[in-house]
Amino acid sequence: FTAFKKAGTHYDVWANSTGLVLVVGSRSSSTSVADQVYRSTNGGTTYSIATFPSTALGYLNSIHMIDNNTGWAVGSNTSVFKTTNGGSSWDSVPTPFTEASKVLSKVQFVNANTGWIFSKTSMTGDSTIIKTTNGGTSWFKQTLGNALTGSAAQIYWADFVNANTGWIVNYTPRPYKTTNGGNTWAKDSIVD
Repeated sequence: FTAFKKAGTHYDVWANSTGLVLVVGSRSSSTSVADQVYRSTNGGTTYSIATFPSTALGYLNSIHMIDNNTGWAVGSNTSVFKTTNGGSSWDSVPTPFTEASKVLSKVQFVNANTGWIFSKTSMTGDSTIIKTTNGGTSWFKQTLGNALTGSAAQIYWADFVNANTGWIVNYTPRPYKTTNGGNTWAKDSIVD
């Protein structure tokens, strides 16, 4: 940064070739206003703090922009946020995660309709993956696998190359791959 804006940890960044840069992380302090998103429109020369819901009390782990206007951010307290104006302001989005204390680790969209959110907090009887195929209007749950419970079901990172093929890394750590949009996952071979 060229000028100190606030204290706090930053966890993810997104940038494009026209100079838009968005940085997400924690609030300045537990009593501060919602200041989890930094925004630059000049390639990082200067930053401003984006408008964020005052009810957002946690931190953000991941950001993914579909284009220069529309994007998503996820984090603690099962929080999901969406922007439609290039990250200038953000709104809360409801999801089917039922526990309020999930830590959402990653959000990824492959197009305007299809995207996933992953959790690194596993809860009894609940999924650590949700998917949308209609731009976040509705979400449905997916699982890494029925045999994976507890920490093995926790997902820390994910990357999709298209609507069918993607990889995740779980707590174990072990990579898993899907070739059918997350309906099923296969454990990748690694050198131990």
